[in-house]
Amino acid sequence: MKSKIRSIVATTIVLASVFVTTGAVLAEETLLKKFSLTPIPVEVRYNTRYTSVTVDDNGTGGHYQARVYAWSKGQYKGSQLQEAKDVVVFPKVFRAPKKVRIGLPAGNPGDVEKAYRVVVSQIASEGMIKNINGVNFNVVTGQNAPLFVSPKTVQDEIQHTCTTDSIKITNAGNVHQKVIKTDDKTHVVYILPGEEVELKAKSITTAKGKVVECKNEGKI
Repeated sequence: MKSKIRSIVATTIVLASVFVTTGAVLAEETLLKKFSLTPIPVEVRYNTRYTSVTVDDNGTGGHYQARVYAWSKGQYKGSQLQEAKDVVVFPKVFRAPKKVRIGLPAGNPGDVEKAYRVVVSQIASEGMIKNINGVNFNVVTGQNAPLFVSPKTVQDEIQHTCTTDSIKITNAGNVHQKVIKTDDKTHVVYILPGEEVELKAKSITTAKGKVVECKNEGKI
């Protein structure tokens, strides 16, 4: 009789999506820290045809699968991910450690930065089966990294309004903004072009060193 195995590998992409859709707040964290994915994020200059990420599991030699998804705005309330038709990943299935090459379309056809998510998930094996309350589970890990392709001309602009207990940030430029701190707490949020995000804070700091601060009564 076949063992009753509930394999998470069958829902790897669901897990990866949930991981992403928890909001960009968790954009640079891992589901389970079993292997490393670098760099995070992946920044690509205009008219660059290739980039890469490196997967390493400290000598474990596990098997993994890599996919790339086009990433549209809305990630703070729930990511909008679609399989990227204009990107080539090689190899798609591999054994760590491995440098995974990503082929990108020539240049950037639009005036706005292209955003993707590189999702790497572990492929389950019999040796990874864990028995929990009489049920066997294949426990796999997954990570993802933002990948940004810069437009030819960069317009870096954010706008904000203040309320009594929050800041509304609007990305009015054509490249992403990365918030790294709200008040005195580390808090990573990616804001894509055209997106508005409301954060419960009196001040925010971006990765580029810009500080936005709201004082009492919603005034700047």
